[in-house]
Amino acid sequence: MEEQVEEDWMKKEMLCYSLKVSTFYLEMLMYYKDKNELPPIYELKKMIDQKGELLESKFRLTYGTIFSLLLAKDINVRTPF
Repeated sequence: MEEQVEEDWMKKEMLCYSLKVSTFYLEMLMYYKDKNELPPIYELKKMIDQKGELLESKFRLTYGTIFSLLLAKDINVRTPF
C-alpha cells in the first residue's frame, strides 16, 4: 500500500515536472522567434532547475481601499460573473 502511494506521488511529481518543462519550452519558443537563437540546452536546464528568487510583495489592500473602490462611480470593480 505504502509503495503504491509513493509510486503515485512519483508519477505526479514527474508529470508536474514535464508540464513545467513543456510550458517553459513553449514560452522560450514564443520569446525567441528563431530556434537558432535559443540558448544552449544546458542553459535552459539550469533556468528550469534553479530555484527562483523569493519575492516579497509590498502591495497592501485594505478594507478602506476596497470600500472606496466599491463606492466610486467612475470605476467598475465588480466581477463579470
